[in-house]
Amino acid sequence: MRNAPSVAFPAGRLPWEGAALTLVSVAAAVLWGFAAPAWTSGVAAAGAVGSALWGCLAWGAWRRSAGGRLAWDAQAPASGSDRSGAWFWFDAVGALGGRPVRSVRVALDAQTWVLVRLSLGGAGGVRWLVFQRQDDPAWWADWRRA
Repeated sequence: MRNAPSVAFPAGRLPWEGAALTLVSVAAAVLWGFAAPAWTSGVAAAGAVGSALWGCLAWGAWRRSAGGRLAWDAQAPASGSDRSGAWFWFDAVGALGGRPVRSVRVALDAQTWVLVRLSLGGAGGVRWLVFQRQDDPAWWADWRRA
């Protein structure tokens, strides 16, 4: 964006995302349990255990999900453009030497949090990140302008 100030903002995961994953896996396990009269109890038990295992794996993946910092440098030369400004991704919040970002697309804007699709290109691939106003309220408006 033109005239947006240079700004960096932390990215993380939504707090309710872990609770939602847990709720879905518990609900699936309960549904498998209710299916026991219709099927053999072994099939229902296997489904319930599978649902619980999926919930544990999903929760673990959520806990390890990407965190870092997305920075807009208003002075950096933009690749393939005559305008200035470029995005950089820092894997750890305090890391130095960010990687250039190919594209940043807003997938969902809920005003107090934003879901972003970040394309790093090459081996970096695509990342889905959540940015929340509560993580840095003083810079929220500047980050949204960028």
